[in-house]
Amino acid sequence: MRWRDRYEKEGLEGVKWNGISGRSPKLTLEQKKELKRMILKGPTSYGYANELWSTYRVSEVIRKEFEVTFHQDYVGVLLHQLGFSYQKPKRRALERNESSIKTWKTETWMDIV
Repeated sequence: MRWRDRYEKEGLEGVKWNGISGRSPKLTLEQKKELKRMILKGPTSYGYANELWSTYRVSEVIRKEFEVTFHQDYVGVLLHQLGFSYQKPKRRALERNESSIKTWKTETWMDIV
C-alpha cells in the first residue's frame, strides 16, 4: 500500500527509486583502506606473539581500532574483499638443517635411487 499511496500523492516521482537501499556499512572506505595497511604491518605490531593473522585477531584489532564488532565469519569475507586470501603456514622443525638436507638429496638419495 505504501507504493500506491505515494504514487497517488506524488505521482511517478514519488515511486521513483532513489538509489538508497539497506544499512550503511560499519566501516567506511577509508577505514577499510586503513585496515588493509594495518594488516600489512603484521600482527606483532599489535602485540601478538607471531606473524600469523587469524580472523579472531583481525576482529579484535577492528574492535579496538574502529570500535566496531564483526563476526569472525564475516571477517574472512572482509579480508577477501581487501584482497587477502587464506594461507596455511608450512610446518618445519626448528632444528632443520638446510645444508644437511641438500647433501642428503644430492648424495644419499641418488645412491638409493
